[in-house]
Amino acid sequence: MHIDFFKNLAEKENGKFYFSDGNMSFTDGSRIPDVTYQVKFVYKGNKFELNNRTGVSFEAQCYCNLNDNLKPSEFEIECISHFKKLFLRKQHRLKIKSEDPALHSFIVNNKYFKQLGELGVKEDFSPAISCSKSDAGNWYLTATYHLEFNNYTQVISPLIDFYKSVIDRFG
Repeated sequence: MHIDFFKNLAEKENGKFYFSDGNMSFTDGSRIPDVTYQVKFVYKGNKFELNNRTGVSFEAQCYCNLNDNLKPSEFEIECISHFKKLFLRKQHRLKIKSEDPALHSFIVNNKYFKQLGELGVKEDFSPAISCSKSDAGNWYLTATYHLEFNNYTQVISPLIDFYKSVIDRFG
């Protein structure tokens, strides 16, 4: 179990840790574990929420509600499939879409983005990361990815540090 990792993360970020351990029952009497690890914290007035769910589904989300003092720009980061990577040998596994050339350059040269890219090659880490404005006018950093690879906790710190560096740049 990864309880200690998430507890330590919450403590390090001066946040809160939540844990849910249950089972999903089916009509035939079978059960599947349903375990959720959640960490919430604030960085420079920006609210983070990290959710990792295993058992029923192996998925993770990392959300950050950006505060109103920032000047964000939209971007998307998608994962290039292993199949496409065979044909695009020199490209990074993570593809950036942004209409802001300075932001694109910032992301490409960001050390935490590079760490995430290395984990994408080493493991089957395939995130979808975006910065976008909701219909209500709030800006969010959002990442979703599956947890079906070894030691899925190793991506969490670089992802959080990437978010923090983006927040610092928008500030």
